[in-house]
Parts: sequence; C-alpha cells; structure tokens
Amino acid sequence: MAVEIFVEIVICAFALLGIYSMIDWIARRLFGSRRTVIAIEILTQRDVEAAEMLIRDALFSALGLPSGRIVVLTTREFWENEAFRTMLARYGVSSYWVEEAKK
Repeated sequence: MAVEIFVEIVICAFALLGIYSMIDWIARRLFGSRRTVIAIEILTQRDVEAAEMLIRDALFSALGLPSGRIVVLTTREFWENEAFRTMLARYGVSSYWVEEAKK
C-alpha cells in the first residue's frame, strides 16, 4: 500500500514537471526575443567535415527560438567552397565569412 502511494506521488511529480516544461517552452517560443540566433563557427577542415551534424544539432536547438535562425560563420576559404555552400542552402542556413583578428 505504501509503495503504491509512493509510486503515484512520483508519477504525479513527473507529470507536473512535464506540464511545467511544456508551458515554459511555449512561453519562450511565443514571447522570447526574435533577435536571438544560433551561430555556428566553422574555422577548420575538421569543422567542415562535421558541419552537417553541427547544423542538424543547431536546427533542433532552434526549435525553442522565436526566430529559428541559424548563422554559420566561416573563413573565406570555406565560404567559397561550392559543395559547402550547397549543403548550407539545403538546410536554409545563412552563412557569412569572417576574418580572424590579427594578433
């Protein structure tokens, strides 16, 4: 009897946590800042090889953002790569090339 009550209390706690999380996600989605974007920095060849995985991960994270925008910041060398730009266009991601600051 006591175990059944404890299990029901735990189930109720998880249900309340789920309801709170859903309300929080909807509130952030509707009333959050539309100027927030997710930026992915692609600066090395290893980053380029993992770019598709990084973009998919960012797309999943962008579901909670009102803007849903993802921006890729990369070097000019990778930005001019046609295959890389085609992959970015396939996912609908904006891309910009940046120059590293000289030390």
